[in-house]
Amino acid sequence: MFRFVVFIIFYEATFSEKHSLTIHFMLSSGYPNIPEYIVYAAVDDVLMAYYDNKMKMPEPRQDWARDLMENDSQNWNPYAQELVAYLPPFKERGAILRHNNQNLTKVYVVQQIMRCELDNETQKVEGYRNYSVNGEDFIKLDMDTATWVAINPQAQFAEKEWNSDRNYCKTQRDEIKILLPDLLNKFHKHGNVFLHRKVLPSVSLLQKTPSSPVSCHATGFYPKKAVMFWRKDEKKINKDVDNGEILPNCDGTFQISATLKNSAILPEDWDRYDCVFLFSDEEKSITKLDRTVIRTNSGKSTRDHSILVTVFAIFIIFIMFICCRIKGKSLKVNFMLFFILRIESIIFGALVLEQQSNCSITVPTGRR
Repeated sequence: MFRFVVFIIFYEATFSEKHSLTIHFMLSSGYPNIPEYIVYAAVDDVLMAYYDNKMKMPEPRQDWARDLMENDSQNWNPYAQELVAYLPPFKERGAILRHNNQNLTKVYVVQQIMRCELDNETQKVEGYRNYSVNGEDFIKLDMDTATWVAINPQAQFAEKEWNSDRNYCKTQRDEIKILLPDLLNKFHKHGNVFLHRKVLPSVSLLQKTPSSPVSCHATGFYPKKAVMFWRKDEKKINKDVDNGEILPNCDGTFQISATLKNSAILPEDWDRYDCVFLFSDEEKSITKLDRTVIRTNSGKSTRDHSILVTVFAIFIIFIMFICCRIKGKSLKVNFMLFFILRIESIIFGALVLEQQSNCSITVPTGRR
């Protein structure tokens, strides 16, 4: 009974229906290959729109967002225009953050992240708004008191300056608690099919060398809310396990990995371990710890290599049989060499093609 209650609490905390909208602003100077002003918006951590100062208007990056722009311009255009027009005030706030700092006069990157999370069941809104300079957190907005709090001592001037205008502070908070949730609901209405889909992952066991830890890697899943863990005898284990964070793929799906330090595991105990990818209590993928399915740096599993070797051996035997029936020593040798080289090139080509098709692209997330 106790285990059941614990699971219910874990399940509700992990898989409660929440959605998010994140808008990321970046202002840079001294980087010739980077636009001065960049803005992108993500719904449920999937990129939906992008803009920089070299463009006329923000561009949708999902089909449903493109449909919103083309068929519901009354909702799309006002917000798109606001993102474009935000550059001057953002420059002003960036200048305040860099006040009296000689190291930030010519080369710098100022970022602002505003994010809201909306619970569909309770309608509770949580969020944050903060600034960073050159990758370091500088100042954040306290959502309870609607006041700015300096994280870095260099941001104390901005803290005093911004908190002197109470209306400004309240407006900044209301954008997180009112404006963003309203936008999020509109976006979900248009992207309902895409944003509410569920895609199961492809799960693989990966290992650099036979003595390296085994990584259980799941990729291509959606939505982001999922967990992965290792078990022994069907019980979750935390010792000797390194759980990675969920990362986005370039196609709007996600990936996650959990690495098991298997050096202390006896060979006869391998079948007692498995890796679990969990969407919910009913939708999960279980992968047994099995040497024959582990993929190595060569891109092939032990089982795949065994199959190739077996096929290659059969061909060699067949060729030798044919050669025995051919008259003439030189003809036999030439015939055998031709077939061996031909088969080897086919197998090698197949391996190269598979390695080229197994590329994985991840997009780094902004610092919070």
